Amino acid sequence: MTVRFVLVAATMTALLGACASGFEGGTFVRQPFFSSYDNSMLRYTAGRGGMLVQTIGNPFEAPPREVSRIVAGHMEGAQFGPRMPFFSTPPEGFGSIYRMRVSLNTTMTAQAICRRESTAQKTAPSRQRGAQRVDVVMAFCSGEKRISSVRGYATGVNGPRDPKFRSLLRIMTKVILPQRDPHRIGNGHGEDFDR
Repeated sequence: MTVRFVLVAATMTALLGACASGFEGGTFVRQPFFSSYDNSMLRYTAGRGGMLVQTIGNPFEAPPREVSRIVAGHMEGAQFGPRMPFFSTPPEGFGSIYRMRVSLNTTMTAQAICRRESTAQKTAPSRQRGAQRVDVVMAFCSGEKRISSVRGYATGVNGPRDPKFRSLLRIMTKVILPQRDPHRIGNGHGEDFDR
């Protein structure tokens, strides 16, 4: 086990630990999955204009398009690597194969979230008033292939602009878009939390 692997693993543990205990009301992030992640993917994405964020499901009272814009805004700047815009509507001429998928209170699995048909599976319950638990599945996709993903939740969330929801999304973004794949350093194997 290399020193670099130990440092990356320690960073991931600190991030997940902060998320698990850092908020009132309860927040938890499950161990992420990495397939063939490489930080050069982020440089490519930045060079193509930024990161497209596709949100599936909407447990809030706000309109879906507004929630999608807020989700992308919460995630922007949380990743390791080059700065780039995160947007819910691709700009003219956008052509990157990479994108983020974010599922909110749906039955979507991490394995299926990058597949084309997943955009139609909007299985969120009816929108609720007041504080609620929000379950999130987040994935970094290349076409229909899942590069990395993570699951988490926050309780006591009062709408999409709630600081607890924003913090959860930013930590999840940082976890699945790291400087390097922590599971492939030293042992060469990915890990899937849904097995």
